Amino acid sequence: MNRRIAFFLTSPSGGGAERAMIAVANHFAAEGLQVDMVFGRAEGPYRGEVDRRVRIVDLSVKRLSKMLLPMHRYMEREKPSVVVSPLPPCDLVILFGRKFLGWKTKLLISVQNHPVEMARHSAALVDRLWPFFIRRSYGAAECILGISSGVAETVASLLGRGRDEVPVIHNPVITPGFAEKLNEDPGHPWFNDGGAPVLLAAGRLTQQKDYPTLLRAFALLLRRCPARLIVLGEGEGRAELEQLASELGVSSQLAMPGFVRNPYCWMKRARLFVLSSRWEGFANVVAEALACGVPVVSTDCPSGPGEILGGGVFGHLVPVGDAAALAQALDDALKQPVERDRLVARGMSYSINDIAPRYLALVQKAIAA
Repeated sequence: MNRRIAFFLTSPSGGGAERAMIAVANHFAAEGLQVDMVFGRAEGPYRGEVDRRVRIVDLSVKRLSKMLLPMHRYMEREKPSVVVSPLPPCDLVILFGRKFLGWKTKLLISVQNHPVEMARHSAALVDRLWPFFIRRSYGAAECILGISSGVAETVASLLGRGRDEVPVIHNPVITPGFAEKLNEDPGHPWFNDGGAPVLLAAGRLTQQKDYPTLLRAFALLLRRCPARLIVLGEGEGRAELEQLASELGVSSQLAMPGFVRNPYCWMKRARLFVLSSRWEGFANVVAEALACGVPVVSTDCPSGPGEILGGGVFGHLVPVGDAAALAQALDDALKQPVERDRLVARGMSYSINDIAPRYLALVQKAIAA
């Protein structure tokens, strides 16, 4: 297929959608396809992960309202056959340009989060209106997919389509270099001092991840057994979490190192991985943790964790927002032996080698539409 494929992202920031799309773009380029990675602003920790065979296009803007004109120049100049868009702001720019500016490109939208939950909880106007935009505009895309069954079912319902009309393609978590990253040294003393077991969480410090419930569960766990908790990620909720940790008396057993580019070596050395989210699109970190061989305790939130964990076959699932249930599950998981090979096999099933060809099939379908 000798046609240009463009992936459109706001930035190469530290989110799961960004990392997943960069992985798919890299795989396409390695297969000899012409691939552009178009960023609203090409600044962020994952820019260095873009393959040299992928052309980076920097629109040099931060705000959605400023993206349209530079994107129009790019579209007029390069005329990509298809644009892959995984984020609502980018979806809207492409949909507007096709309807009002005459862009001829085909569009594949990958819905990377749960639209209804985002609208319910987010303060951002675009997120609050996301279900409305899906109902009114997304039907114009040649192809639309969800990254979990729950997301796909929600999108199909909003579009008034049958469930089989919105395919599911999970995000890839096993990409080139994964094994090497596992063997890096995270450089944190808790992994080498022979002390209490280390629990790990990873994700932006935001409302969605519900770290307050995790901290309360952790405080309850410490009444039963010694443990320590590391939370990887950065965000606007840091000060609130630090204050809550102080109030709960767990500050000395808590570390929040911030964002790290390689969470896998941290996961490999942790005793447990824990996800306390209120909602997810897929929960990449759950699949990543399994691939690293670490047991997982997760909320059974919409959508993704329950799907990845096989309804509880591959890990512990607890209700959203229930600190007592989460503490009990953490205690149970610490006491239970783990079949590491079984966890790894489950995590490894989310490989770029399996997922990228499915994206390519939908790209080809979109072009042919």
